[in-house]
Amino acid sequence: MEQRDYDTRDVYDGLYLGLEQTVRLMLTDMVSVYAGLRAADNDTDESVFAYSGLSGVLGSTITWKRLRLFASARYTYNDYDERETLAPRDRVDKTWLLNAKARLRLFGNTGIEVKQQVTESESTFDLYDYERNVTMVGLWGRF
Repeated sequence: MEQRDYDTRDVYDGLYLGLEQTVRLMLTDMVSVYAGLRAADNDTDESVFAYSGLSGVLGSTITWKRLRLFASARYTYNDYDERETLAPRDRVDKTWLLNAKARLRLFGNTGIEVKQQVTESESTFDLYDYERNVTMVGLWGRF
């Protein structure tokens, strides 16, 4: 649960409620798979930005010595409460989010990771149609 209060975009202010359950199955000491479902409701000050949605995720983690690999796929369906002024019909967004990450522990509590994220969003209002492909490389450390 979040009470959102944006500094300059008051139309997005409101109460966000989300309920998610994820189940993980350890296939071996080094391999796991997981699946989850989420229901969400975003009650914003402007009803054109308010929505109810469902989301599902499938993923896996593999660990081998100092290397850990992650992969997941999430599908989200959001149904908006009201049509925007210029929208041709009621807004529904369908989004695929694909993630892959390789994390290598270099020494102690430090390491490097490479992450690839692909997002494809389809909307009944073309303004919100987009594809995004992001590659990230970073160093990490635990204190």
